[in-house]
Amino acid sequence: MLWNASDSMFNSVATGNYLRVAGTTQVYNGQMQMIVTRIEPADARQIDEQDFVMVSSEEIDKLAQRLTELLRGVKNVHLRNLAECFLADEEFMGKFTTAPAGIKNHHAYRGGLLAHVVSLMETCRVVAPLYPELDSDLLLIGAFLHDAGKIDELTYEREFGYSDAGSSSATS
Repeated sequence: MLWNASDSMFNSVATGNYLRVAGTTQVYNGQMQMIVTRIEPADARQIDEQDFVMVSSEEIDKLAQRLTELLRGVKNVHLRNLAECFLADEEFMGKFTTAPAGIKNHHAYRGGLLAHVVSLMETCRVVAPLYPELDSDLLLIGAFLHDAGKIDELTYEREFGYSDAGSSSATS
């Protein structure tokens, strides 16, 4: 919360840049809030971007390894070959392991899509045996691919948003 914010203060803040903020915190309606007393742009050269990363590179590597194990465990040769095509596509995998699953709440952090998909695939492995009429391999591949379009729907270089392609498809 910033009381009495002026247009010049608002215009001095560029979207996607880092800020230094000073203020006090208090509980309001059962939620912690900050009353901002000062806000100023931060020098990007003095920022360690790793301070803002929710999932470390090591965690992403472990999740990517687990994804690979799950996909290579698919028994249906045709589905496993399809999965291998995605795993071998460096551009796809680079985006898939970096993208968030959403821009606000749903795994909205770098690597969030990978974390979400691996978690869902693990859930499928546990639940599928309870439903023997299901094709567990098809279920697993479906879990893998269900949000694959997020890699191009969202922008996630620094700030999160919808790409032009993602915006136009969301309104169609």
